[in-house]
Amino acid sequence: MEDRDGVVELVAQQFVQESMQVALEQFKYHLNSLGLLEALGTHPGSFRALFVDSIKPPTARDLIKVTYSIPGCNRRCLENDTICHWFNCLAEVQDGECPPLTVAMVLELLLGQRWCHPLGLRTP
Repeated sequence: MEDRDGVVELVAQQFVQESMQVALEQFKYHLNSLGLLEALGTHPGSFRALFVDSIKPPTARDLIKVTYSIPGCNRRCLENDTICHWFNCLAEVQDGECPPLTVAMVLELLLGQRWCHPLGLRTP
């Protein structure tokens, strides 16, 4: 029981690796059938843009997902004001109007990380 977390992590990694192995083999097979596998191995930089998405700096809209109170409630007006100010502030930072502050710095202050994970924001 002392090493339970480590065992669970190893089992999860093994499961993911095995399930991805079949997909990877199929992907390689189809690339080979098109004659692209060898070209990919020879000139990997030429194909990078097709397979790897560049990490883009976060935008103000990436940082906030609003869950409002029901319409007509007193809190809704306050929420609208607050969100409006947040978006204005983040837009100014994003447009470079608040040097040297950047959106990445705001993100790091709020969440402890400077970039948005591809699957969405994750708090530490």
